[in-house]
Amino acid sequence: MDNFDVKHIRKGEVVEGKVIEAQDGGFLVDIGYKVEGFIPSNEAGDGLKEGDVIRAEVLKVYEDDEKPVLLSKKRADKKKALEDIERAYKECSTVMVKGVKSVKGGLLVDISGVEGFVPYSHLELEGKKPRVSEFIGKEFSVKVKEFKNKGRKLVMSRKEALEEELQQAKERFFSTIEEGAIIEGKVSGVTDFGVFLDLGAIEGLVHISEASWRKDPDLHKLFKKGQVVKAKVIRLSPGEGRVRLSIKQLIPDPWNDVGERFKVGEIVEGEVTKIKNFGAFVAVDENIEGLIHIKDISWERVDNIHDVLKEGEKIKVKILEVNPAEKRLYLGRKQVNDPWNNVEEEFKKGEIVEGRVSRIEKFGAFVELKKGVEGLVHISNISREHIQTPSEKVKVGDMVKVKILDVDGSSRKIRLSIKDAEEKSERVTRDENAKMKLGDEEPSFTVGDRYKEILSNIR
Repeated sequence: MDNFDVKHIRKGEVVEGKVIEAQDGGFLVDIGYKVEGFIPSNEAGDGLKEGDVIRAEVLKVYEDDEKPVLLSKKRADKKKALEDIERAYKECSTVMVKGVKSVKGGLLVDISGVEGFVPYSHLELEGKKPRVSEFIGKEFSVKVKEFKNKGRKLVMSRKEALEEELQQAKERFFSTIEEGAIIEGKVSGVTDFGVFLDLGAIEGLVHISEASWRKDPDLHKLFKKGQVVKAKVIRLSPGEGRVRLSIKQLIPDPWNDVGERFKVGEIVEGEVTKIKNFGAFVAVDENIEGLIHIKDISWERVDNIHDVLKEGEKIKVKILEVNPAEKRLYLGRKQVNDPWNNVEEEFKKGEIVEGRVSRIEKFGAFVELKKGVEGLVHISNISREHIQTPSEKVKVGDMVKVKILDVDGSSRKIRLSIKDAEEKSERVTRDENAKMKLGDEEPSFTVGDRYKEILSNIR
């Protein structure tokens, strides 16, 4: 090289030079000596070309001034690598390595010809299971845990390097983010109590109370792993490395105008989100859920709501009550199709109809005339005999004939009588038998018979 002084060199020295020519079997290098240096191909390493300025170790100096000095770039690189590794070990800094081969207990790595070992437990951060094959051929940073026998035994840790990088990233994060900032993150985990967002340097938590305006949201249905969402920073705890976030604070409170959007008596469609033993929650929009109490699910008796409704099912409901102050919305499913509509036209006073005994109380028996419509047979109207309890004469599931004594659709009450239905049925049978005995002759009636008939019809 033109700017190099002619100097004396010895075997084992490391010299600097410039590649001036690629030849068969190696490279000629100007090292500022009276003759050029020559690096055999097997000592050159990868990617060497004309014009490169390099460092190489002197392998042999010939007495013949016409023979080039024999050099090795690989040995110089290895010597430099050992110096860098030892310095990194003493200073607790990092070095770049390349994965070479999977071995028992970990991974062999290379640093410019120097071989090191990374134990399996030091390939990844705590909680992450490493796959050794993914590191072969890949370059990454490590910390030097052991440097012994002049570098012949090298133990390294990718985990410690990652921990340091993570700590530095956390410090940068907390130095640049303020409470109230709007940031974007990727959902990294969903639990019953909240949603974790990957913010790059750190994970932030969106507590369930800040995830949605719904009272008791199912986070597993609202959020999916990998989903990108925006959130507001509501609390920073640098000392603990924690960030609390809110998603719902980026959305106007939907309860502020709920009274304008949902009117009492209106019928809307919603999705069943949760089923409890006392009722079912239905989402009527993205952020508002209403409650259908168990008594408002069906006109029939409901013992197990799961027999009637399923989570995720779309249903129509009627708005029964809107309470913005308490953030409550009460809904009714059974009110959408009221079986009591026009009940007075369907069931006439004095008619004999058939129904099923649906339940029994101390004071009487309820008879289902159609789905959602029950009438009461008072204990005094069950039998002409004196009974202590209704169950002496009827049981749940029995099909019985009843006479309609009274119908009041406004109060949803129907009074029935089994006793009167039986009396009328017996009277009709007697009349038919009498006609059969007399043939075409008209049966005769006493004044007493007629009086009894009139009384029976007005009961």
